[in-house]
Amino acid sequence: RQMCIRDRCWKMLNAGLNGLCAHCPKPQLLDANRKFTGVHFWEDYNPVTERWYTIQSMAIKWLDGRWAIMELATDITTRKQVELELIQAKEKAEESDRLKSAFLANMSHEIRTPLNAIVGFSELLVDCDDPAEKTEYWQIIESNNELLLQLINDILDLSKIESGILERKRERFNLTQVCNELYSMMLPKITNPEVELRLDNSQQDCWILLDRNRLRQVWMNFVTNAVKYTKSGYIKIGYTVEKGGVRIYVEDTGAGIREELKDRVFGRFQKLDDFVQGTGLGLAISKAIVEAAGGEIGFNSEIGRGSTFWAWVPCEVNIQRLVQPADTPISGQSVQPITDKKEIKILVAEDNDSNYSLVKHILKDYDITRVSNGVEAVEKVRYGKFDFVLMDLKMPIMGGLEATRKIREFDRHIPIIALTANAFDSDRASAVDAGCSAFLAKPVKKGQLLELLSVK
Repeated sequence: RQMCIRDRCWKMLNAGLNGLCAHCPKPQLLDANRKFTGVHFWEDYNPVTERWYTIQSMAIKWLDGRWAIMELATDITTRKQVELELIQAKEKAEESDRLKSAFLANMSHEIRTPLNAIVGFSELLVDCDDPAEKTEYWQIIESNNELLLQLINDILDLSKIESGILERKRERFNLTQVCNELYSMMLPKITNPEVELRLDNSQQDCWILLDRNRLRQVWMNFVTNAVKYTKSGYIKIGYTVEKGGVRIYVEDTGAGIREELKDRVFGRFQKLDDFVQGTGLGLAISKAIVEAAGGEIGFNSEIGRGSTFWAWVPCEVNIQRLVQPADTPISGQSVQPITDKKEIKILVAEDNDSNYSLVKHILKDYDITRVSNGVEAVEKVRYGKFDFVLMDLKMPIMGGLEATRKIREFDRHIPIIALTANAFDSDRASAVDAGCSAFLAKPVKKGQLLELLSVK
């Protein structure tokens, strides 16, 4: 050893390590003529101590004329950690940007696919005289309408998840009934004769306290995916009560999920199969809904044998059979048969001509009066006689919420139905607080609107 300084340096930088220093600068400090070559900078990492150092080395003449090595080592572990975090953040941002770009490209395709059918068959419907063909065209249009609406709902749900405002409400409902409704709704959609839809429940009324629509949304996503990937065998819908909550599940005998894709199942902006229609958002949204409720979500899958998707959510459970008396009135009002629809006067507060035209055609058998803003709606109700009010919430001069509040100041009984494109749960709550009797989100379903008008 030439000097003790070098020995101390070696012990510090190579603590816990065996062998010579891997970065010794000694050969570079002097040139062939033994002239000083300057200061050399280098970095070293000790895997035993998990510390980073930046080191300055230079050759100096010692007091006795011999050359010695002087080194200054600075611990830069914190700086290295920050650099690493910045690199990881950059890579994550680039990956997120890539996924979102792929997502937008997929959205363009997914939106245009149902629109192509809707626009194309709508044009054919205009010039079609064959009743059978008209029925076929309309069924295709209706199917693609539902697909487009689901796509929009998924995008809206994703935006709420991204902003951290996913809404949940607690209500008591019959889980068995929801399970049966889901089965009945999906049964006509199983067009493959080689696939059997099975229902597996306890056949008892299971009343729980949860967000009904959100739980149904998760369940529906499970079933929809099973239908896409199951070509033969069965799809089974069911639930169990366990661990202070309920576990819903959908079991299928479909294609299964390859091992290398399982980590991506609940990822956002990702589709496991680009040739299967859909946004790839359903399971990511389901995961956010279940975890926001304090639950767990997962799946078991074997390639070629099928998959079982499940979600467990903690909640209050009551297995007792609770049956509403058959003569219980709806919303405190008795159900009366309507003899002549022309005798029913309806005020429609709607500023958009196309939206009004749609309502007008749906309610062509009723006596309809139109206003275009909230001020006119209040005046019409004050000085006229109407059986129902269809109230758009977003109108010029005065919006529907304010108009409803003013109407309730002098008329507490007239049914006011909110008819709006504002479809969030908070919008529904605001409408009810303002005094609306019911809430319908656009696009308006003919059956839903007529059903509301049949109860008075």
